[in-house]
Amino acid sequence: MYKCYACEEKFTDPMLRTVHASTHPDNLIAGVEITNDYDNSKDRNFTLKDFEDDINENGYDVISQEEDELSRGCDQNKIGSDKGAFVCGICNKRFGCSSSLQRHNRLHKGNLCYKCAICEKTFTRTDTFNIHGMKHIQNFNGLECPLSNCTVKGDGVEMISQHIKLNHTDEVLNCKECGKCFTRSENLMIHYYNFHGPLKINRTLCKV
Repeated sequence: MYKCYACEEKFTDPMLRTVHASTHPDNLIAGVEITNDYDNSKDRNFTLKDFEDDINENGYDVISQEEDELSRGCDQNKIGSDKGAFVCGICNKRFGCSSSLQRHNRLHKGNLCYKCAICEKTFTRTDTFNIHGMKHIQNFNGLECPLSNCTVKGDGVEMISQHIKLNHTDEVLNCKECGKCFTRSENLMIHYYNFHGPLKINRTLCKV
């Protein structure tokens, strides 16, 4: 079982635990270690930092052209190939990749954020915004399996998650719409439903 690091509620699926964690917004981006009690899981000692790094690796954190132009106003000095090579020109905080620095720069700029069209909450981080959106479709009827060559539909995130684990365990995890490949089924689901599925209309930037 996967235990919520904040309230200790247990889940059978790590993605459902992550979606649930978004109800604890103060803890969600704090980098607190998430304890993992699932004996056979390859994600043992998994932390939110690992999840965010995987999001960056798999391309969730898409920086729009407008955001990129705004971020150019901050001095992005790459001082080496080691961890923390990207330095904020305003507060000197260091980051391991350019996309993390770009997200951080938005906090200084105060120009853009993502606004949820469903509940009107705003987010400065794309990954947190994507996870938040999954809360709104937990019980959505008719969710499609995100894998190529699969037409199965289910009622809610958990049903599709279990379907993938039971029927697509040995398959390459490719998005049926854009072909992007993922190493975890939960990351594929977050990508597919946010960029191609029912949450696609929710992707708007607004001024703050």
